[in-house]
Amino acid sequence: NDRNWLMFKSILHLNQAHTMITSEEDKVAMIKLNLDASNCAMSKGCFSAMANFLQNALIWAGNKRWGEYYGYTLFITNQLAKAYEGMGCLDKCKKCFDMVFQNVRCLEDKFQTYFTWIRCLQGKGDYRAIIKFCLSKLEELGEKLRCKASKLQIRLALCNIQNQLRTMSDSSFLCLPEIQDEKTIATM
Repeated sequence: NDRNWLMFKSILHLNQAHTMITSEEDKVAMIKLNLDASNCAMSKGCFSAMANFLQNALIWAGNKRWGEYYGYTLFITNQLAKAYEGMGCLDKCKKCFDMVFQNVRCLEDKFQTYFTWIRCLQGKGDYRAIIKFCLSKLEELGEKLRCKASKLQIRLALCNIQNQLRTMSDSSFLCLPEIQDEKTIATM
């Protein structure tokens, strides 16, 4: 769409002039414009463009990111994590989460970040990390978990086996050795 392209180009040019714009009103307007552009980019599946606009929005927030512009910064950082998730850049995604976790003011503000991080780990297929992450957050909240470690380990092992079986071809599956352990056979 020509209108979207024109909007993107205009905002990119304004972003290059960020040192010349000093008015707080104009900075807030530029944060909002970059957010609008990032939403448009996300709707088109352009995660790298989305990330670029969100990074520029953080530049416009400057030193006041987690102060005056707390609400904007929290939203932008969560959206940036989603953009990195869409791009498959989990290391950058993790940096966004760490930044949020260091600066949030209350538990409710962490929830969106938790859910996005869990989706990232799901996409990676790292169910063990998901369980560890969730258990650590429950411990932070003071929850005492009364589950036997052996049951949890069994569930993790089953998830790992399930992932391995999904990636196996039929011929490699048929080449697996027979189970010899009587306890294992009885359990199955």
